[in-house]
Amino acid sequence: MSRTTAKLVIATSILMATMVMANANAQEWKIVKLGDKSEKMSKRITNSDLKRMQRDDLLKLKRAVKYFEKNPSKTPDHMNPGKFKKLKGPILAGDISKLSDEGPVVTLGDGSKKKLLSNLEMLSDVGDSLQKEKQFKNTKKSYSRIYKLLPAKYKKRTPSPLKLKDKTKLTAAYARLYKDISINLNDIIIGILRDNKDDNGQTIPAYYEANCANEQGDLANTTGVTADQSNRCNSSTYSSSGLYKNKSFPLKYKTTCIKDQAQRGTCVSFAINAAIEVHNYVENQKAINLSEQFTYFYGEISGGSSSGFSGRYGYGLNNSKTLGKLDSENHKLQLESRWEYNPSFNIASNKSANEYASSCSGYSGPMCTNFAFQAEEDISGPFWNKTYTYTVPSRSSSTTWQVKDYTSIWSSIHKKNSLNEAILLVNDEVPVIVGFSVKQNFMDKAGSQNNGYVKWKSGESTLGGHAALLVGFVSNSNRPSGAPAAEEEGYFIMKNSWGTGSADCGYFYVDYKYLRKTASSLNYIDI
Repeated sequence: MSRTTAKLVIATSILMATMVMANANAQEWKIVKLGDKSEKMSKRITNSDLKRMQRDDLLKLKRAVKYFEKNPSKTPDHMNPGKFKKLKGPILAGDISKLSDEGPVVTLGDGSKKKLLSNLEMLSDVGDSLQKEKQFKNTKKSYSRIYKLLPAKYKKRTPSPLKLKDKTKLTAAYARLYKDISINLNDIIIGILRDNKDDNGQTIPAYYEANCANEQGDLANTTGVTADQSNRCNSSTYSSSGLYKNKSFPLKYKTTCIKDQAQRGTCVSFAINAAIEVHNYVENQKAINLSEQFTYFYGEISGGSSSGFSGRYGYGLNNSKTLGKLDSENHKLQLESRWEYNPSFNIASNKSANEYASSCSGYSGPMCTNFAFQAEEDISGPFWNKTYTYTVPSRSSSTTWQVKDYTSIWSSIHKKNSLNEAILLVNDEVPVIVGFSVKQNFMDKAGSQNNGYVKWKSGESTLGGHAALLVGFVSNSNRPSGAPAAEEEGYFIMKNSWGTGSADCGYFYVDYKYLRKTASSLNYIDI
């Protein structure tokens, strides 16, 4: 062997060893404290890691497109397969650029602006839901959760989860369970409420916190406009015909204050934080205000967007994917006081050279950049083994709030069954994160204080995607006097992130049919 060849072999071996080592450490974040105010988070990601991430993302998009092409009758209104003809056949990285990764900016009736999710994010969310739907573990967990809620007379004719050890038996049992729920929904709900911590007369619990400033971590009353605008209406402000004022529901006094994402496309972080805040209220009887900026940062730098890690510079996350990343990377969520939210009132509508101009205008919080994730980013190393370092405000190491697991209950094939399952969950004090498309009727209720009822209307255009939290349900037969009847079943009570000035003090009452036609995901979490 020549000396030149020997050198080449040695160099190649070193390179391969370096790449193997980098792959082994690819999912590990290294933390370096910079005093009390900030810290650095660094992670090595190889070129092969990036390619694998892109391949996984493309496969999910392809799965969603193929499913809709084969099942046109199951296609959500906003996901008409005709819109994605350009993605037929093998989906390559270049095809993704043909779909906009920027959600539109819409203007509400009061003049405020909100950024919605793109169709690319919604399609990706569907792909993740389809993948999760096929997993035995996810289906078994969902089945087991609902089985526990069944009154005794239904359990007698429904197989115990312990007996369901293969997919065939589980699928058959789930079909029977769905049938029972569909036929006996109201009876099962009554059985759940009978055992609920709150009686249906709804006495306000002693630990309920009406004053947002008293929520642990809150900053709204000390920093003015440079915060998440955490607020709650007083009892006289809610609509006289609205559900919040007139109806009881188990999570009514275990839901934290309404927040406002303002002009940034951060709705997924608001929905996830809201779910964890509610869980904390239920389990620990304490109101907290978590940092949406930290949660959004984690989602972006962990690859929670439709375009994975490469999509971290654009606004918008995939609900299901972000939950999975928060779980797998064990990110501990932080209080609002650790990294105050920036509403970016003067932000540019779209990014230029990976940045959104004027993002930090008027912001006086601990850290801000023009990147969507608003942390400082430093990239070093060769293309095959780069180190990405982010400087963020100092985090508390004692926090226990995190996503430990999540369960998808959305089935594109059995949409009604999925929504019925969501009804049972919210009645058992389990909030449900929903991804859905925003249509004009939703926008009509968003701009100013009103009764908040969003009914389904056929033929309306789709403006973009959104994420929010379902915290209750009221059937048509139980709706308040003067309230319009929903097109189907009743209304979900949705806690939104557009401030208390929209709909009924920030709560939207969304028609069952609206979500049946537009939802892309339904998830609940464990903390």
